[in-house]
Amino acid sequence: MFLGAHYLSIDEKGRVSVPAKFREILITEYKNHLILSSFDNCLVLYPGKEWLGIVAQAREHAATLKGMRRVLRRFYAMATECSLDKQGRLLLSPTQREYADIKDQVVVVGCDNKIEIWSRERWGEFEIESKKEVDEMADKLSEVGF
Repeated sequence: MFLGAHYLSIDEKGRVSVPAKFREILITEYKNHLILSSFDNCLVLYPGKEWLGIVAQAREHAATLKGMRRVLRRFYAMATECSLDKQGRLLLSPTQREYADIKDQVVVVGCDNKIEIWSRERWGEFEIESKKEVDEMADKLSEVGF
């Protein structure tokens, strides 16, 4: 499971160093087979096995929902197979960096079975926007054990 937010820099070649705890999981449990895609104003790094599960679920919904097929087409078009280099870095293409508005600072966020990579600015905006939603959901969250 991937947890936590890590504030990191991008090097001049567009690489980000994946946090050690995440790196260990990606290499030992998922054999460094990864899919990097984009969604919701950030980049999303999926271990290969997790990606296959998402694709299987998406196929079911895409068969009946035209709008879903359009969204998935874009999602797949932005996806690329990748792996960490020997130093545990992930190369972000110029297109991916442009989509996520990533310049030189990122926030790498563990999200259960995937990892999100946000520009520092967009992550800050998300934190402000989501605070109200979290406050509104506090009672419901306490009902389920949070």
